[in-house]
Amino acid sequence: MIKAGIDIGNSKISLVVCDVKNNGSIKILSFISNTTNGIRKGLITNIDLLKEEINRCIGEAQKESETEIKSVILNIPAIESLSDYSETNFDINGEMVNDLHLKKAVNDSNLLEIVQDYETILNSIIGYELDDQFLTESPLGTYGNAFKVKFYKYMIKNNYTKTYKSLFNQLNINIEDYVPTPLSSSLSTLNKDDKLLGAICIDLGASSSSICMYENSKVVFMDAINIGGQNITNDIARGIPTTIESAERLK
Repeated sequence: MIKAGIDIGNSKISLVVCDVKNNGSIKILSFISNTTNGIRKGLITNIDLLKEEINRCIGEAQKESETEIKSVILNIPAIESLSDYSETNFDINGEMVNDLHLKKAVNDSNLLEIVQDYETILNSIIGYELDDQFLTESPLGTYGNAFKVKFYKYMIKNNYTKTYKSLFNQLNINIEDYVPTPLSSSLSTLNKDDKLLGAICIDLGASSSSICMYENSKVVFMDAINIGGQNITNDIARGIPTTIESAERLK
């Protein structure tokens, strides 16, 4: 199965094409990375220019991988994102915890509710409590009285997703799924033990920085701010003073 993933950053566009085998192995067919001038601090400043830059990357990737790209997984910025926490608790009166209890917990929560002006990117269960005992894994098959489920929901302004959907539709490319920038950074850098023990992954980009927090192997928080490496470069250039090129080398 051919999969393509694209990251549209503040300074460059990166696109990877992979062949995902049935046994889970992955073979990289193409990796393209080109500079971009159509985005600043996570915001599209020139959509026509950005469309040309994306189209060029896709064309180069198709040529190198000898495949036709019809859909992509998009790495989406986390600027103006929203994290929401909720929990559901009820008595199960000494019964064995089963799937119906989990479904009731989800239905009684606001996990599936639509938040105005936002699109939900991630819904997850981050913990359970059974008779006041915190559990990281599902207590299915065990007995108890008081049952509680804790949820985490991550959302991004739907103006972002609408804009990118429109842009890729013009290129006749379907967006399969969205992956928040903080999540993709953490998946590429943290190992299994890091996630289990609890870790914070900070990605310092050109014009923005993102953060992803793990606890008990679960994502519990993601966010981003419009401050990045370029801010440091500019401060050096103003403070010395020197050229931006020299300041970049000094940094």
